[in-house]
Amino acid sequence: MTTWSPVDRNPHGLSRTRRFPISGRRGSAYMIVLAAALVVATLGLGGLLALRSQYRAWRTLTDAAEARQNALSAIELGRLWISQDPHWRSNRGSGVWASNQPMASGSFTLEATDPLDGDLTNRPHDPVVLKAIGVKGPTRHIVQVTLTATPEPLPALRCAAHTGGQLHVKDEKLLIAAGSVYSTNAGLWNEGTIRASVEAGYAQRVGIVTDTLTLGAPPKAFPDPGVPEMYARLGTTIAPGNLIEKVVLSPGQNPWGQRNAEGVYVVRTASDLTIRDTRIHGTLVVICPGKKVTLGNNLLIHPYRADYPSLIVDGNAVFQYESTTRLSEKDISVNFNPIGSPFEGSEDADLADAYPSEVRGLVHVTGTAWLTNTAMIRGCLLCSAANTTDALVCDGTNEIVYTSDLYTNPPQGYTSAVKMLVQPGTWRQLVE
Repeated sequence: MTTWSPVDRNPHGLSRTRRFPISGRRGSAYMIVLAAALVVATLGLGGLLALRSQYRAWRTLTDAAEARQNALSAIELGRLWISQDPHWRSNRGSGVWASNQPMASGSFTLEATDPLDGDLTNRPHDPVVLKAIGVKGPTRHIVQVTLTATPEPLPALRCAAHTGGQLHVKDEKLLIAAGSVYSTNAGLWNEGTIRASVEAGYAQRVGIVTDTLTLGAPPKAFPDPGVPEMYARLGTTIAPGNLIEKVVLSPGQNPWGQRNAEGVYVVRTASDLTIRDTRIHGTLVVICPGKKVTLGNNLLIHPYRADYPSLIVDGNAVFQYESTTRLSEKDISVNFNPIGSPFEGSEDADLADAYPSEVRGLVHVTGTAWLTNTAMIRGCLLCSAANTTDALVCDGTNEIVYTSDLYTNPPQGYTSAVKMLVQPGTWRQLVE
């Protein structure tokens, strides 16, 4: 074996230094450089991945924000459609109003529902729930809100009675209005006494008006002609013939068949109809164009729902019942507050009660209306007839005790407009 020494001599006697091999040192330097390069590359790649992650997070946030904005914009668009179209309920109805509608770089879907009965077309004061889905890329944002009705009443509802045609008080007859005014779009013919203020287009005969008489009064609008049929669609049809007598008609009682939960009953007839010695707790709709409904003897008609009228007559009406006497169970041998049909919270099985003989709430007659005997209405009477003679006639000692609630909270259909406003506290974000 050869042993190396630091110094070796050559044949000439000269010495020289022995050099060790350097390949190992060069390999180590290369590995250090390579490791450093790998670290730098790894850091660079990590930075790129971080940037990509940040970008994805930013895109997710911006997509979510745009999807949310699309959903909110869809709600506002729905509110705009409602405000611009007084017939939006029938023109749009329940269901999808817009599907995948493009907006900005996304889209939206908008749908409307009636939370009460699923039908937006049957009542003009029902709330509506607007639900919007905003989309941007893969992101969906769902929001909903409830709009409630804010009705604007017909000006005629601030009157005890209003008619489109002549208001006629016959000779020596008395017409009283407690706390309100009688109104006509046409002429006043007063041969007796009106113990109230009067607003008329003109006067043919003034007679005695104890309060203010205003002539040249602007005309007041009546409800849409379709209102009687609107209520008829909500009601249950009954067939009493030409006489309703000695019965209770209410949400809990219907002598002619199926009961209506809201107390709305409909009579369609080509003949005259008489109603007497009866209690009706609900809304009675009589469709009898050109015919006459006579309300006689003693009776009590009062609405079950405060936002519904008590009586609609699509025809002519005569109010000849006696309000100076009462509707007596004993006299007629009928229990008018049986179990299931209470009167002011009271129900029983005896014949010991008596009731005021009057009609309460809103009364709407599309034809002529005659007040005779001592008939009293506690509410408001609208008589749409435009007759130049005898549209609304007082032929007795009659009084209408005006109810201001009919103006502050008008019955459905008896409005000049119905605004739909956001119900506070109903904004919701939904999750699929």
